[in-house]
Amino acid sequence: MSIGDKIILADGEFPTNSYAIKVLQNASIIICTDGSANKLSKINKIPDFIIGDFDSIQNKNNFSSEVKVENLDQHNNDLEKAIAFFLKKYPGEKLTIIGANGLRDDQNLASLLILDKYSKYLSIVMLSNYFKIFINKGKNIYPCKPKQTISLLPLKIINNITTEGLKFNLTKDKLTPDSLGISNIALENQFMINSSENIFVFVEI
Repeated sequence: MSIGDKIILADGEFPTNSYAIKVLQNASIIICTDGSANKLSKINKIPDFIIGDFDSIQNKNNFSSEVKVENLDQHNNDLEKAIAFFLKKYPGEKLTIIGANGLRDDQNLASLLILDKYSKYLSIVMLSNYFKIFINKGKNIYPCKPKQTISLLPLKIINNITTEGLKFNLTKDKLTPDSLGISNIALENQFMINSSENIFVFVEI
């Protein structure tokens, strides 16, 4: 799955991986979730939009009122607020999420569940310091490099999944929500997944 140049920067672990930093530096649009706007200055960038109630922003006067999009809806976290804003502002565009992992275990899991939830509405990839993370359903082919780690993790039992291009391939097999699908290895420059239900795909970066 290709990476979009429109970014949501969440207020989790700021990227240290050179690939993730490069994606952030080359972004055409950066939407920050509240406090992540403080971290963006590490790479001398400023946000195009900031979503939230601004309770975590330092030096609020550094950002113009046009940039700050207030959202006081407490039913969703700031990442969901930012995705909802993105869907309205950039319908049909690809989205890359950075900084949604790494600090709190509960928020890490919530970020993955949000990824699963919104994957039916848009093309979305999450970048951590270690993986590209996205959702597959149906038959799709993805670029990779030989020896890259590829992990496949379902949220529920998948009764029909087939893969090609991996060291341990599946052929119309069942895959359960446990450790069975982690730490596979890419053998070629692409791999194929055909899954009957949503499955998390982790591609090493």
